[in-house]
Amino acid sequence: MVNIFDDFMYYLCLFIDKKRSYTYDDLILVLRDGWGDPQLKFWTIKNFKLVKIGDQNVVYDIKRNLPIVTYENLYQRIKECHERVGHHGRDKTWVEVGIRMIIT
Repeated sequence: MVNIFDDFMYYLCLFIDKKRSYTYDDLILVLRDGWGDPQLKFWTIKNFKLVKIGDQNVVYDIKRNLPIVTYENLYQRIKECHERVGHHGRDKTWVEVGIRMIIT
């Protein structure tokens, strides 16, 4: 079984820097425009890719090829997974979340 909490904490720690905390928008700026300091650029390009879906840019994790879900979209995405498994409970919902996305 996928431990979603460990994945969440791993990616949360990736975003935390002693000097600065990076946001989802910072990742998009680096991947789309090349914005940022060299260390941020290297880390972002190594771990993430930008996928354009329609007119919206979505950041994907390179290793697992899953979209990064922001805090603002968290409820909506968990609700979609809960409905996708047919309202069959917490554990099945979290397994579906682990298969479909990475939460940050």
